[in-house]
Amino acid sequence: MIRYETGYKAYVAGDGNFGVESVITFDYEDLLDKFPKAWEILDGISDYSRFDFILAVCDEDEVVLAEFAENYDFELSDVLNVSGEV
Repeated sequence: MIRYETGYKAYVAGDGNFGVESVITFDYEDLLDKFPKAWEILDGISDYSRFDFILAVCDEDEVVLAEFAENYDFELSDVLNVSGEV
């Protein structure tokens, strides 16, 4: 699993976006090292589903990711270690 922190927090982003919401933080390099296509897939997912997608990737939640793969037409192996490798 990718290490992450989540919670209901206030934030201000570098682009000026701000708010108080559920936020997930994780190491971008860890995500790219483990699942290099995840960021590209994230770009094509609806705004309101992105949090759930990244949480599922970090947790390697096969059930949730299979549903995303079906709905957004990508390979499950792009965001899940299906070969058994660590």
